[in-house]
Amino acid sequence: MFAPPPGLLGDQEEAVRQQMQMQGLLGLAAGLFQAGTPSRTPVSLGGSALQGLAAGQQAAQGTFDQTLKAMQLRQQMADTKEKKDREQKMREAIAGSYRMVPTAQGVANTQSNIDPALLEGMSAEQVVAASPMTRTMDRDKLLSAIAEFAPEKYLELTKDREPKETYRVLTAEEKKQ
Repeated sequence: MFAPPPGLLGDQEEAVRQQMQMQGLLGLAAGLFQAGTPSRTPVSLGGSALQGLAAGQQAAQGTFDQTLKAMQLRQQMADTKEKKDREQKMREAIAGSYRMVPTAQGVANTQSNIDPALLEGMSAEQVVAASPMTRTMDRDKLLSAIAEFAPEKYLELTKDREPKETYRVLTAEEKKQ
């Protein structure tokens, strides 16, 4: 008698159907009790039944509406969480496209500022590590992150980009030239 439209609520349909029936029957009972109370105008049995059914239908519909709103809210919350997680991954991917590298001038200055006796005992890696660093971007990593999280923006950024040079094996005739 009081049931949700089939297929709309998925795996929760049976629980919602039971809840709607329970609320509908309670509403029906409340409507019948109210129709049976003393009144200045007489109410027929059919009028009482109609009033009870209307109250039951209203209670069942209220349950359905509440369930639907709760499901929509859960879906919105899940969508928002998914969007935030995706944005966080995108920020991490973009941050991963930056790295610290020494500048040529910084390495030269470090070599000239270190005591020559101390410099003799240092490896090239130690000199570079002691040099001032600057932040640089790996363009390919950045484009890869953009391609993953915003494909339409990637296409816009790379539409005029020259394709990478490709190599092929030279033929014997080309080798002679």
